[in-house]
Amino acid sequence: MFQWQDFRQVADELMMHYDESHIRCAISRHYYSLFGSTRQYLINDKNLYEFNSRKNIHERIYRELINSNDSTEYELGEIIGFLRKMRNHADYDLGDDCLSYFEENLEKILEDVETAFNSLNSLKVNPPYIV
Repeated sequence: MFQWQDFRQVADELMMHYDESHIRCAISRHYYSLFGSTRQYLINDKNLYEFNSRKNIHERIYRELINSNDSTEYELGEIIGFLRKMRNHADYDLGDDCLSYFEENLEKILEDVETAFNSLNSLKVNPPYIV
């Protein structure tokens, strides 16, 4: 099975080339590393098979987490929401000031990705549900 967290390494490698095109790709890969890993957690660990369907999948995963009674899942939802916003900017914005916008948010992006993966690992070890 594909390991979505491997996109983190790709993103880190892209960030070694500090230009706008590489940063845009890195932001996108960071988002998808977390998004895919979270989706796997919901399906494989929580047995929420409705997330096998791709219809509105980004929004549905965000809503599942942000509406959770578990504080770790809620925080994960907040991070996914922020990273999705950043990924949308990276993938679609045409403005001349995009690079400075990405630079302003890059530290938060990297910190959030680290926090989110730590949270996912914690959820797998200490699940907030009964199997």
